[in-house]
Amino acid sequence: MAVATKGYNTELTAIKANKAYTMEEEYEAQQELYTKYAEDYDRVRYDDEYQGPEQVCALANQLLGGRKDAKILDYGCGTGYLVDILLDKYGFENVDGSEPCEGLLNVGRRNGKMKNTYVLGSNDDHSVMGSKVYDIILAVGVFFNTPSHPVVSDIPKLCELVKSGGWIVLSTCDGYLKPRMIEEFEQLVVNGHTKNFTKETFDDYRKVKPEEREKGITTIKGALMKMQVP
Repeated sequence: MAVATKGYNTELTAIKANKAYTMEEEYEAQQELYTKYAEDYDRVRYDDEYQGPEQVCALANQLLGGRKDAKILDYGCGTGYLVDILLDKYGFENVDGSEPCEGLLNVGRRNGKMKNTYVLGSNDDHSVMGSKVYDIILAVGVFFNTPSHPVVSDIPKLCELVKSGGWIVLSTCDGYLKPRMIEEFEQLVVNGHTKNFTKETFDDYRKVKPEEREKGITTIKGALMKMQVP
């Protein structure tokens, strides 16, 4: 499995580094990569020791007051790793998943834990999921990874899916967040899309790579962001 992890990371790095790609070409290349490694994707995430899922699920449990019947959407759910934590560790009963890569989503569908699943990208019409139906939306490693990933301007679309007083919680690598992005999050509050915005950082978002360690990097900071919908 380590071979699969190395291959995935090598190919993903090449996609990110390819300056010749248009945004559409980059997106298509990523979807092809995810489909290629769909069966090994959970192992790739495990080998890289991502901590975002645990951080987000713990915060969700806190924000929801442990209400097991709360309606949750894992946005960009991949194979359903986050859903496993929500159900198996915290006992939530009502989790949906959306994911643009059907290959990944099909792997997640096999365990039957997600109530509803949607093959949707951030640019697609989200009305199929309803309006003001979720108590919380969670997204881990979905935003800001490359230009073709969702960005702050996609948040208002998610707000339309969340009940009044509900939450949106995101986790990503802190290094992806530029000062202008934080300003854009704060502008969502000014414009009335969200009631508030907070960001906290945590250590060990993922395992430090050997080439990073050679540069003296000892931890990769993660960001945990939450915002409440009016």
